[in-house]
Amino acid sequence: LYYHLKKSKVTQMMSVFDPSESFPVAFKKLWLNYFTISLNEPERMKFIEQFTHTSYLTKKTKQQGDLLLKPLEDFLADGIKQGIIKKLPVALLLSQLMGPIIEIVKLHYDGSLKITPALKEELFAMAWASIRK
Repeated sequence: LYYHLKKSKVTQMMSVFDPSESFPVAFKKLWLNYFTISLNEPERMKFIEQFTHTSYLTKKTKQQGDLLLKPLEDFLADGIKQGIIKKLPVALLLSQLMGPIIEIVKLHYDGSLKITPALKEELFAMAWASIRK
């Protein structure tokens, strides 16, 4: 179940990726798509996030799940090579980008925050500022 849900989410997220686009344009599309998917499917987001940190996740399934992120990791590595984003471990960059989305979606669903188009743009700007050089 974990692998199926994660694969579906990553496939959905990467569906907007066009390698011919500039890094900043492609990054914005990917970030906004991931944010929207997480906002539209909070149960799946929470399950994946919570299951990732349990003893029920086998080493094999974790490795399979991690492989799903390889295209995204390669994309971020290219951004580092191009000098567009900070030279940090890719795993750290992913954590910096995905972690806040998880927390923001939780705030939205507990009624503490209303996501508007303007706020979504501000949130993207914060994410971009956190990794750009």
